[in-house]
Amino acid sequence: MNFSQKTPEELLEIEEKLGYTFMNESFIIQALTHTSFVYEKGKNYLDSNQRLEFLGDAILQIVISEFLFSCYPNMPEGELSRLRSKIVCEQNLYETAGKLQLGMHLILSDSEEKTGGRKKSSIQADVIEAIIGAMYLDSGIKAARKFVIEHIEVNPQKLRYNKDYKTALQEYVQRDSKYTATYKNESAIGPAHAKTFTVSVWHMDKKLGQGIGKSRKKAEQTAAKNALEKLGVIDAV
Repeated sequence: MNFSQKTPEELLEIEEKLGYTFMNESFIIQALTHTSFVYEKGKNYLDSNQRLEFLGDAILQIVISEFLFSCYPNMPEGELSRLRSKIVCEQNLYETAGKLQLGMHLILSDSEEKTGGRKKSSIQADVIEAIIGAMYLDSGIKAARKFVIEHIEVNPQKLRYNKDYKTALQEYVQRDSKYTATYKNESAIGPAHAKTFTVSVWHMDKKLGQGIGKSRKKAEQTAAKNALEKLGVIDAV
């Protein structure tokens, strides 16, 4: 697929999905062009999105850093860095590309097409970064920032935590407070090799939840999950 094969109708469809109209449409074409296509057709045919991806990654880091710095004035640097990593990770960007249905618009080599390149998480995540870079070159940081905030999930409570409920709870309570959640061992019942632990989680002298597990670690995770459910952050299951 080359530039001429992107019809005006398809370009309009892409721009409607992105919520942005390019002044220079060559930027969006380049953002969608995978390196495999360039290697297959030759460099003079089309430029790949690698350089735009490099630029977009840097801009994404700046926008998210600025966003977190403003939204969480009491969160320490280490927590900010960890939360930023969750937002800009491949999985989150891949999910963004999926919501925008960008896979169908990728420009791939025949071999990459045959091996399912349109569905690969790494390729789709890279395209999001390339699009951010393309928007920046087309009209500046304001357009790129608008796209990031509108389309990339930045809410810590909606990000995938892989059942790390303690992390989710810690980020929730530190939105508006400098105090962390703490865990208290309530009981440990049973023989040494098969104890059952009961743990409660507290924040600023308020009990948020309680959990039971075959280890303290599992009981703490259950307590954090219970707290998140009571706070309405996640649905009870």
